[in-house]
Amino acid sequence: MASQPDYRHSLTPRAVKVYSIAQESRHLVLINVPSLGLSGEVLTLCSNYGTVEEVLMMDHHEHATEFTDVFYVRMDSVVSARRLKKSIDDKPFYANLLTIAYAPDYETVHDARLKLQQRKDTLHCFFTPKPHVTKTLPAPPNYKALEISNTQQQQAVWRAHPLHEPNPQVTMEIQCRTRTRTPTAPAPLKPVTQRRRI
Repeated sequence: MASQPDYRHSLTPRAVKVYSIAQESRHLVLINVPSLGLSGEVLTLCSNYGTVEEVLMMDHHEHATEFTDVFYVRMDSVVSARRLKKSIDDKPFYANLLTIAYAPDYETVHDARLKLQQRKDTLHCFFTPKPHVTKTLPAPPNYKALEISNTQQQQAVWRAHPLHEPNPQVTMEIQCRTRTRTPTAPAPLKPVTQRRRI
């Protein structure tokens, strides 16, 4: 943060850090990668969490040293970048702990507009009530009919017919009737014994 002096920045986070949608980005910076020519391995590692559009080595980054490299990674979406950061941040990679940071400085105006629109659509889908949908289940294979027995439990009994050809077009609708329960008296309470507590 620009409001704090440099000596207040710690390499290990001391508290929970919350990112807003403005701070998240599909552009990431991988810090503390060993200087062993691992660009292919970085690409393979990042591609496990989504489509990687670009991987570049940043030689003139402030965290690049003689023994560690810094990589710039551009993912296809903010969701993939969030998953990548959550999964491999502070995890060992060739004996070094990776540090991953969002890099919204590399975003274009189009990237920022697309990111905010995606977030708006996600929130709209989350807060919009969904209509009730009635589903019909396909008939299970090798079963011809469903008979509901009228016993006390009113359980469904499947009658198998091995010669029946399975037809995926057949759908069944199971109508469950609620049974009426007779009210019962509550169970008598057991007397409390005086036990000695240890």
